[in-house]
Amino acid sequence: MSAKRGRPTSNPKKEYIVVRATRQDKELLKACCQQLDQTQYEVVMDGIRMVYSNIQKFGK
Repeated sequence: MSAKRGRPTSNPKKEYIVVRATRQDKELLKACCQQLDQTQYEVVMDGIRMVYSNIQKFGK
């Protein structure tokens, strides 16, 4: 068994989110990742934060 690598995190990612998507949705995500040079996780989290911010500003 290999030892853990890297610094211990103060905010570990222990939760899982599973999303079913169409092939087109997956291609859109892939294109965004390539354009922004980000991981799928980073692109999805940016989207969640954007939606949350808009809800806070403008309401539902």
